[in-house]
Amino acid sequence: MTLADFNRDYLPIVQSVITLLGLISVVLLWWQIRLTRKWNKIDAAFRSMDVDKFAQIEADAIDAGRTIGLLITNVLSTADAKAIRATSTVLLKVKNFVIFLDKQAVGYLAGYFDDDVFANTYGPLIRGYAKSLAQYIEFTRVDTENPEAYVDLEKAAEKLTADYNARQRKR
Repeated sequence: MTLADFNRDYLPIVQSVITLLGLISVVLLWWQIRLTRKWNKIDAAFRSMDVDKFAQIEADAIDAGRTIGLLITNVLSTADAKAIRATSTVLLKVKNFVIFLDKQAVGYLAGYFDDDVFANTYGPLIRGYAKSLAQYIEFTRVDTENPEAYVDLEKAAEKLTADYNARQRKR
């Protein structure tokens, strides 16, 4: 067999096999990157969910609210919001809690977390507290002249509520 015979008979087959192996490796690399990205989003959701920190911040806010006769898990009125903002120790605890919730909402809206993991863990909390703290948030915006305050918390609550309602309709 001469080099010309090899080039004519076998080289196209060898080139096809090498090209096919290259294509398969690109597809496998794409698949691995896709799975790694999914895992990283799930991992990020669980890393941000510092349950002990959340429990402590929530307990501090609830305890602080009780000192002025409020239960922040209930829907607050404008008068309740004024009372919170008028008492510095209560304000600091409630503000810290709302900022924590807003920070989680920012990560969720930015796509940093896996949607299903976040919706099933922080979803009910974000939806509930956005509703109960709505007057506090609104009064804070007016009082601090900051109309952007906690917008992400509200957007996340709306999105989580819409997703929750859509899942309930499918059942």
